Amino acid sequence: MSRLALRSRCEAVPVLVCRYPWAILAVVLVLSLVALAQLIDLRTGKLQLRVDPSDEQLLGQANEGWEFYQSARRLFGNDETILVAVESQDVFSPRTAGLVKRLTDELATVAGVQSVISLSNVLTFRNTEEGLDIAPLMQKVPETQEASEALRREALADRLIADTLISKNGDTTGILVNLRNVQGYDFLQKVNAELDETIRDAAPEARIWVTGLPRIKLATTNIILDDLIRFPPLISAVMMVILWLFLRSVTGVLVPLVTVVISVVWTMATITVLGYSLNMVTALVPSLLIILTLSYSMYVVSDMRLARRGKEAGDVDLGDVLRGISLPVLLAGATTAVGFLSLCLSDLRAIQEFGLFSVIGVVYATVLALTLAPSLIVVVERGPRMDRKPSVPAKDTKFDHLLHAIAGFDLRHRAAIFVVSGIVVVIAAWGMTELRVGTEHITTTM
Repeated sequence: MSRLALRSRCEAVPVLVCRYPWAILAVVLVLSLVALAQLIDLRTGKLQLRVDPSDEQLLGQANEGWEFYQSARRLFGNDETILVAVESQDVFSPRTAGLVKRLTDELATVAGVQSVISLSNVLTFRNTEEGLDIAPLMQKVPETQEASEALRREALADRLIADTLISKNGDTTGILVNLRNVQGYDFLQKVNAELDETIRDAAPEARIWVTGLPRIKLATTNIILDDLIRFPPLISAVMMVILWLFLRSVTGVLVPLVTVVISVVWTMATITVLGYSLNMVTALVPSLLIILTLSYSMYVVSDMRLARRGKEAGDVDLGDVLRGISLPVLLAGATTAVGFLSLCLSDLRAIQEFGLFSVIGVVYATVLALTLAPSLIVVVERGPRMDRKPSVPAKDTKFDHLLHAIAGFDLRHRAAIFVVSGIVVVIAAWGMTELRVGTEHITTTM
């Protein structure tokens, strides 16, 4: 195919979009329904998009660090441990020791728990006349104050137990709940729920805290899911206000938003179909796409509306308008996609997936901006409007006056702008040297 023929076919696309808008709307509607069916279980209404904040999703199975971590777990056991801290004035008292014993036995019966270690069953080493004796520290729950004091002395004298299972002043003891080597949000959610219920039933009035890496992973996953539900609508609402202030048109507000929301739905559905899950990095993709790609459809809507200012509907060839704006939109989408594609060269799996998901979203947003957005504009322009008024000469809006004022300021003070920009770049370059990388889930600021 010659270059001239290819160019001719590309230029025919905008004309076809404006000529058959209802066909495009029908195709987009069908594809959107299919995407929603992939995202949401139609029988239960449950979101099928998986979220996994584990280190495996951040590093990837082929990462050297992840392979070493797995080998260490095979040698020394699973590190998925939940800490249940029991606070009391005296953890060695008959009442608290009995509570610890009861909790230990009941927590061990929870599905998904591999083992439970506490003051009631932890092993200790004793020198006897026959040699070294390895036996549980607490043979039975102490029934007298003398037995409690004897248990205290032996426990605090054991360096493997003191300051690990028991605090220095003896007012808090820990129960270590080791989970089976199973990953996944559903597993963590089920186990943690059963643990909480067991603790409430066994010790409703005791002062007990529950923490550990599995709890942090579960809380992180819930936060990510909440953000996925909360932030996109919030960002969309802010964008609606901004678009209304700039364009003063219902069409100018709704068409870009509908376009970008559909592109996000398609992106999330594609992630689900491909078998990926979101992690702490890729969970940013939906909000990022809304912010970055809204401008694509806004360019199309703005140019098509500007071409119609002060003219009758039949006086403007919207196909020519769309043909003129297609190249800038395509270049904007292509450069953004290439930028995100470069992230796929990262050694971290989470960064690779972030780049891949962003490229998919940008491609969808670009295609919809050049097909769905103009189709909606054409349908609105062709439809009957009760409030249609005779055309009047185009007048500049307040926003136009603002833009003219900003342009004039830039031209008059361009030298000062260059100087200030240079100073800001120098300060920013110095600030980059102060960047810090943190891998902790929780930080405490004083």
